[in-house]
Amino acid sequence: MKLHLHIGPGHHEKILMEQLQKNEVSFSYSNYYPKYQFGTVEGNVDQVLHASKTYEIVKYLTWGISNKFKSLRKQNKHYMVTYPLYDKLTANLLVDDTALAFCWAQVSLHTIKKAKRLGKMAVLDYPIPHIGTWMNLLEEEAALNKTGALHSQFSPGMVDRMIKEIECADYISVPSEFVKNSFIDNGVDESKLIFNPYGIDSGHFNPHHYNLEEARAGKKIKVVFVGSIEFRKGVQYLLDAISAMNPDSITLHLIGTVHEDFRALQEKYKQHAHIKWIGQLGRPQVAEEMATADVMVMPSILEGLSLTILECMASGTPVISTTNAGGLGVITDEEDGWIIPIRNAEAIRTRLEWCINNKETLAEMGQLAREKILSNYDHKHYGQRFINKVYSLIN
Repeated sequence: MKLHLHIGPGHHEKILMEQLQKNEVSFSYSNYYPKYQFGTVEGNVDQVLHASKTYEIVKYLTWGISNKFKSLRKQNKHYMVTYPLYDKLTANLLVDDTALAFCWAQVSLHTIKKAKRLGKMAVLDYPIPHIGTWMNLLEEEAALNKTGALHSQFSPGMVDRMIKEIECADYISVPSEFVKNSFIDNGVDESKLIFNPYGIDSGHFNPHHYNLEEARAGKKIKVVFVGSIEFRKGVQYLLDAISAMNPDSITLHLIGTVHEDFRALQEKYKQHAHIKWIGQLGRPQVAEEMATADVMVMPSILEGLSLTILECMASGTPVISTTNAGGLGVITDEEDGWIIPIRNAEAIRTRLEWCINNKETLAEMGQLAREKILSNYDHKHYGQRFINKVYSLIN
């Protein structure tokens, strides 16, 4: 099998590369960050065949200009320069012995078209809901919060590009029930969809690394949120819920960068002593925060499959997830976590009140959550599912 991975900004694709190597699957790859590389992996040998000074110069200038003129950052307009260039460089290097190209959404239109011209198969790796659903929900959220366009909305040019990728690809790989349903709702035939949830490092996210009895002692419950703090993540509904609760019974740790369009709302909640704005942390510190929490809330308006849900479950911490955060299909409601509607502070508050009154049960739920990750959502499961599905497509 000759497989090519056209890699985007998602962490799970690096995980996929590691798993392919462990399974001794040879492949070629293209990568745009931190610099452009086109290479091959044969066994343990990673050989870079091509680089691009042109790409480095264009990326440096584009990001420099967009940092100076913030208006270019709105709707991610700067990506309309770097992504197509990355895509064209790879398309030019793709050769006839590639049987299948596995391509990240947003960066792959030319690569998919080149694979099709060579008579090869192209699978689009789609980490987010269908772009139609993505834009509709973000426009609704911007209107509800009177913010204007949110930073995670895409420009019309990028939307058009992503729709063409969907049309051109032979298959689309989706990571969650929500993403799968969003494609069906937008008229994509279910037979075109490959369902493969992500996997995480359950060895790193492991409750046995910590003294949880000591960390979780006391009557307060510790709630964590991990991710970028922005309207798309639904943090506004979590803050609404927590701020109305008794500060003697609960504390919230918000771990992540506060986006510029959320900072005005952040000021409103800074007065609440039981809401802690932790900021960005390193990977070991994030793992400790997850494991020592009593419960995590992932209130996203839209997401593909939040890796932090899987990481928290692996850490032995149950998760309250919206239907649109990726938890649907992973979490069994009221058994190893909870599934709630989007935009519902009252639902968040109700589940957290239950957690306060049933703290002793949370550890049992967390153990069930970890067992589920160990059974289905570890790195090795994601890699093996990918290999099985790709072989079946080629054969």
